[in-house]
Amino acid sequence: MDNEYYVTWYRIEGVDRYLLWRNGGDDHDGVLVDDSRRVPSFRTPDEAERAARRLGLHFCEEKPLLIDLDVVVGWLAKPQAEDIDCSALLGAFNLFWDVSLSIGVIGSEFLALKQEAVENKVYDRLFWGTNPPALTPLGKHFVPEWDDIDIEFLSVALGTGHDMFRKSMLAEDKD
Repeated sequence: MDNEYYVTWYRIEGVDRYLLWRNGGDDHDGVLVDDSRRVPSFRTPDEAERAARRLGLHFCEEKPLLIDLDVVVGWLAKPQAEDIDCSALLGAFNLFWDVSLSIGVIGSEFLALKQEAVENKVYDRLFWGTNPPALTPLGKHFVPEWDDIDIEFLSVALGTGHDMFRKSMLAEDKD
């Protein structure tokens, strides 16, 4: 199966930007990177779509959902269990994971943290805390419990992921 590319919308420091996310099919997902393993960022979804088509990528039109990294930064400033927005943190975690796989060495520290999150079930609690409609029984709502170790781990993992993400962006795309 060919890789399919989708526009991904993210917000960082109050600025909306877009990148091209890759559904890897049988291989791992990721994001478009250049020859230097940097992530191109686009000012509009149309600009991202034009880049995909210009590069001959199999582009799929789908309205992108926002990954608001400002919510993550706000939580990192004062990480507390009661303030965890599972959808926002999971969206960022998944974005950081796909970027780390795509850029390789720069993202290796986050890759190790992702493995630990899976082993310690922190990732599972974030996922189930989003209460996906297709998987959540009617009338049920899962609220994850977090201890201090979980909060510290999420803080380190998301802080590392955020730093890695910022470093991976092309310099000319940083406003």
